[in-house]
Amino acid sequence: MRGYLGAVAFNNITRLAFGKRFMNNEGVIDEQGKEFKAIVANGLKLGASLAMAEHIPWLRWFFPLEEEAFAKHGERRDRLTRAGAYLL
Repeated sequence: MRGYLGAVAFNNITRLAFGKRFMNNEGVIDEQGKEFKAIVANGLKLGASLAMAEHIPWLRWFFPLEEEAFAKHGERRDRLTRAGAYLL
């Protein structure tokens, strides 16, 4: 049941965001879908890592922000978004 609901949610999110589905009827995800899933997973990982440093400025020396990782993630996300815009 969890896999089915996950597939339905994934299709709904990608349909709303990009105007197309990245998963076919057999449940096979295409390359853009795999990239989208990887970007979301990386975004969650990066988002979880900056909670302490963002909210307590005087502790930033203890929790350094990974500026390069954030920049790479942003570029990757923008590439997928631009590619999705061409689909519409």
